[in-house]
Amino acid sequence: MRVNGMAALGAALLLGGCASANYVMSEYGGVPLKHFEMGDGQTYRVFDKPDANKLMITPSLDRAAGAGFVSGLTFGAVPTQDNLGPKPEYERASLAYLTSTGRTCRLIDGYVVIQGQWEFKYDCSVPAPAPSAPQPRKKR
Repeated sequence: MRVNGMAALGAALLLGGCASANYVMSEYGGVPLKHFEMGDGQTYRVFDKPDANKLMITPSLDRAAGAGFVSGLTFGAVPTQDNLGPKPEYERASLAYLTSTGRTCRLIDGYVVIQGQWEFKYDCSVPAPAPSAPQPRKKR
């Protein structure tokens, strides 16, 4: 699994700039890669750092490669980022991933680290709301 994680990071770095690549390697180089599939069939690669309350989420390698192919085929007329999805998509996937790990969290901040790779800071300190008890019906 560690080799796959390093390969995924290496592939991702090919799409990014030097400063961003250095940040990704220093922050996520030793973080285990987790694959997470959403209900819509989209698969994401997640590098979660619970101790730092942040994660990096990226599309599957197939999706990232496809986006790069489309961008190259159109000579850049369709930017790679346009094919990788907007921020809300990655927010939903990040929250769903966190929920799948048994945590109830909210996202605090999120931004592109490298094209197609989002980093989100999160807060899981707020406990999940307790289910409300059914209210007795009032008699008339």
